[in-house]
Amino acid sequence: SAGAEAAAGGGGARPPPQTVTKEEIVEHLFYQILNLTQAVFLRVTPNAVAAFGRKGACLALLMATAPWLARAAFPVNRFSDNYRNDLNEAATSGGTSRRNVRALYRMKKTQYVFLKHVLQHGLNVGVVLRACTKRDGTNDLINGLADETFFRAHWLLLNAAFVMEFFAQTLVKKKKLSQKNMLRSNAALMATSSCAAVYVISKTSLVASLTSLTLNLVSPRRELRSVAIALAAAVAFDGTWPKGWIAFLTLCVAPACALVEKHARAWGKTHAVEKWF
Repeated sequence: SAGAEAAAGGGGARPPPQTVTKEEIVEHLFYQILNLTQAVFLRVTPNAVAAFGRKGACLALLMATAPWLARAAFPVNRFSDNYRNDLNEAATSGGTSRRNVRALYRMKKTQYVFLKHVLQHGLNVGVVLRACTKRDGTNDLINGLADETFFRAHWLLLNAAFVMEFFAQTLVKKKKLSQKNMLRSNAALMATSSCAAVYVISKTSLVASLTSLTLNLVSPRRELRSVAIALAAAVAFDGTWPKGWIAFLTLCVAPACALVEKHARAWGKTHAVEKWF
């Protein structure tokens, strides 16, 4: 298998001697589950809001964020570890320059942070706010963001990026594709996916994205708590929800989420997904 042939590492393109590891494949499985859950969330939220109002919206948001409870059960391939390994490899192999490795990892790290806090948490909170603000059927989100052409293009390119990363690295290992051409294809895919994401960004909550990012820097691996506080911050800025919701989300929901996440992390460490294969 790839995991038996390669040294352990994380996301990002690799110098020719390396290939995708088993740990990376299992880690990417988590993010595919997360993407699928978000797709279900986008479909469910309009109906949940129509039937249960703000309570339904919060439950839908909880569903979209719940997969993070199992994150500790999946491998974590850190960008910093991979960066050091691939930088050393580039220095000795002469295949990929150290400058290219640095640039690639900066792009990959930025892409991950943007995806997590803007196109995941920020978008989910934005969908909830818009759905609750306009429940008369005139809002494009009520009519279905998932049905919008630009969103479908974003979704297609996002998932293509996940798949193509593995496929291209396999072609490099089999000497069917040069490392230089693989880097070019990755850059082209990043550029096109970024263009498609512009429309989706307009549907996100900037306040929620910034709040989520800040909380992640201060106290990482607490996604449910961060999203609860991000929703409270976005609601406070929006001003359309009763103030009692802000206190409820901050003083009740967020601490409860933190407690659940603490137990989930402990469970994940003893039930690693990679042991199932």
